[in-house]
Amino acid sequence: MQIPRYVTGAFLFGFIWAVITYFNGNITDLQRLAVLVILFGVLGSALSWILSKALAWYKNRNS
Repeated sequence: MQIPRYVTGAFLFGFIWAVITYFNGNITDLQRLAVLVILFGVLGSALSWILSKALAWYKNRNS
């Protein structure tokens, strides 16, 4: 099952973004950062899953 890889990547990206944003001083409310990390995780996972299915379909359409 490949979903955990997408979820891990999306949350890792969101966490790195949140750390950079927090240290730059753009967003200092930790609750807002946590919500944005969760949002990154959910939307990033969904987008990655959709893209993988679309690429698999494109690759197998001529078969």
